[in-house]
Amino acid sequence: MRIFVIMKNLFFAFRFEETDRNRFILQQLIAQLRLENIVWTDPINIHLTIKYLGDTDDDKIPNILETAKIIAENQNPFVIKARGVKIFGSSYNPKIIWASVEDNKNIHDLYKHLQNAL
Repeated sequence: MRIFVIMKNLFFAFRFEETDRNRFILQQLIAQLRLENIVWTDPINIHLTIKYLGDTDDDKIPNILETAKIIAENQNPFVIKARGVKIFGSSYNPKIIWASVEDNKNIHDLYKHLQNAL
């Protein structure tokens, strides 16, 4: 008899609001990197990862989501400011484009709450 455990690769992230400003910033980035070998993801998939959980049993997901919901409901809105853009992989074959963000106490607090609860 075989027992299969279904795992999902989980992480917590912020999606960026679809605002005129964010669309403009993305278009500027695309224009600046137009000569690079980049296949751009759908903007809906652009996010800021807060906590990576990795492979997670399906059975644990409902409790994780409930815990995250409680933590999120107790957070006040805050602004995230990007500082710069970097590339994982080589410039001729980038895998991931990422932005560093300004140090932000709210992000640190949110991460700590998730870390402690999970």
